[in-house]
Amino acid sequence: MSGASVAPPAERRLEGDPAVRRLFGTDGVRGPVGDLITPELALALGRAVVSVTDSAAPRVLVVRDTRESGPMLEGALSAGIAAGGGHALLGGVLPTPACALLVTLLGLDLGAVVS
Repeated sequence: MSGASVAPPAERRLEGDPAVRRLFGTDGVRGPVGDLITPELALALGRAVVSVTDSAAPRVLVVRDTRESGPMLEGALSAGIAAGGGHALLGGVLPTPACALLVTLLGLDLGAVVS
């Protein structure tokens, strides 16, 4: 067997999906709200992020910026986190670096920024 790693089947399916390539960039999930970015997508992302953590009930800090769509996406993302068995802690409107700092200081499992 070679030293190359083989992605699990689910990851292999996602790697070639054009929709996934359009949404996931170097800065996270990007796209126009209401078109590519919907509450349904945020809900699914919340569930998905909980499923890939090592914690049985991960604590996830969710912060957002001041855009009009922020509360809607924050709510959907948090609902997905809860539906997946995690605990969403709402930080409200905070700058992105504050999320990383608070995750570290509070010993949380993950942080998510809706911006």
